Amino acid sequence: MDEITALAAAETVSVLYNTENSLVSKIPYIIIKVLEDKAFECKEEIRLDMNLSLSEQSISEEAQTILSIIYKNYWCDEEKKKQMNAVFLQKSEEYDKEQEEKYNLINSTMQEQLSNEIPETSKNINSINNEEALIVAPKKWYVRIFEKVVRFFRKK
Repeated sequence: MDEITALAAAETVSVLYNTENSLVSKIPYIIIKVLEDKAFECKEEIRLDMNLSLSEQSISEEAQTILSIIYKNYWCDEEKKKQMNAVFLQKSEEYDKEQEEKYNLINSTMQEQLSNEIPETSKNINSINNEEALIVAPKKWYVRIFEKVVRFFRKK
């Protein structure tokens, strides 16, 4: 819960205030305290309709994520945790695949653009002699001193 928004914290706290005490008592105090402290910064008023289920409430995606983590870590039995982990893994793989396709498309587009610009530059690079292409950066002063000290002690 490193960087959550005040709105998400306020929505989460509002949901927890309207949840059974037996469930809320399973959540470590420090988590509730952090959420309450962050929720205090929220300027908006959070209203929940008690006639609607949680899935029908209009709460932010971040608050839904926080609530799902609380549900998984503190309220689920082991079988339900395994099911949720499987769904999470599947969604994670789908997301990774989408990102890979997206960046492959971007990379191929960039390579195509670069290949159009590179021919002139590569001709210039290929025309340079090997002797001219070898550029040695001078060593830092402290590296030279260290090497001299090491050579001095090796001689003895």
